[in-house]
Amino acid sequence: MATLSSNEIKKEKIIIYRDQPHIVISHEMKKFGRGGASNSTKLKNLITGSNISVTFSGSEKADEADVVSNNIQFLYSDETKAYFMDPISFEQVEVEIENIPGERSFLKEEELYLGMFFNDKIISITLPKKMSLEVTSASSRVKGDTANNPQKEVTVETGFVVKVPMFIKQGDIIQINTDEGSYTGKDN
Repeated sequence: MATLSSNEIKKEKIIIYRDQPHIVISHEMKKFGRGGASNSTKLKNLITGSNISVTFSGSEKADEADVVSNNIQFLYSDETKAYFMDPISFEQVEVEIENIPGERSFLKEEELYLGMFFNDKIISITLPKKMSLEVTSASSRVKGDTANNPQKEVTVETGFVVKVPMFIKQGDIIQINTDEGSYTGKDN
């Protein structure tokens, strides 16, 4: 575990603050003539998800968090938890549904996700930027409805509902941007 000086605490660094891992969302260095400098940061707690503002003086230090990222495979979910497996060790881990971006919207059986671990405990799941999902329910095209790039809602295999162009039909495989929850294209 490396120790970082105040000026090394920068965006995307993961540090230990109050015994928990935090990612630096933003930082701004301020210099005060002879008085030294300070680093005003915004931190996100990787366990609770809460954001806080912290100012580190020029002499303060922080330990870099020993965080490990591994691919994990989604198995299934129940009312409150999602269950994943490490495809190499076959060890299973569980994550509260509310701690997964998009909750169940983008959980697809056997899909690989990036799991972040701290002290051998999973602290977050990162979704792929784009996912290919099958359309399980789509309304039929309305004749004459062609003005102004018309769209319709479809349901994909995970239960997520997304707006798509009118030509998309049940059984099609479409790509969805998981950050925005929007249609990006059709898979061939």
